[in-house]
Amino acid sequence: MSEFSDGWNRWRQQRWSAVDGEFGIAALVATHWLSTTPQALPGLPGEWHVERGDIVADDLTIEAGGEALLGGVLLKHMQRDDQIALRVFDPDSPGRTSLDRIDVFPLDAEWKTHGVFTPAVDESVGIEAIDGYVQDTAVAGHVRFEIGGESASFVVTGEGPEKFATFGDATNGVDTYGFRFLRIRVEGDDGAAIVDFNRAYLPNCAFADGYVCPLPPASNRLHVRVPAGERAVVRGD
Repeated sequence: MSEFSDGWNRWRQQRWSAVDGEFGIAALVATHWLSTTPQALPGLPGEWHVERGDIVADDLTIEAGGEALLGGVLLKHMQRDDQIALRVFDPDSPGRTSLDRIDVFPLDAEWKTHGVFTPAVDESVGIEAIDGYVQDTAVAGHVRFEIGGESASFVVTGEGPEKFATFGDATNGVDTYGFRFLRIRVEGDDGAAIVDFNRAYLPNCAFADGYVCPLPPASNRLHVRVPAGERAVVRGD
């Protein structure tokens, strides 16, 4: 139990660093969708446009997947299908400076269970984002497990042993944000998987406007309450 608790506490510290870091998740102030036509952007000098997949301003080019510092803010290239956006992270944004903590449910071993991962073959699913955009997404496979007396199967994505799921449960909108994220580790060639809801975490859009988080597909919406993992963002005065 000590190892279980220590690992969870380390995970919480890593989460806080990712959220509250100088240019962490909570520092996002804007996502500007761009085109080939130059346009002025609030708070940024010059005009910005897309050129052969890169983001170009007067004296600056940000390549696909790249980033650049400009006047104390961090600019990141973002792409969704054929759409390209410029994301702006400001360490002095109210969204970051007002953070107090992330509220969590108490650690409870009941909400850590074992599952079975079955790889998908040439399967994809339309995942709707919080802004209504639907993206055709490759499915890595399905994880079957039991939780709270309910049998479930999550659609998961991602390469390598760690898979990703967006899920909902009966706590959403009452005790937790509208949906949450979960990493599921697949161990061994037999598909054995660890499904630990104590490490369920809030989507980026819980911390700042401008994120286009994926919503849970229908198969990933549980009917039971899952009182485990992160609950809500807590802000100071």
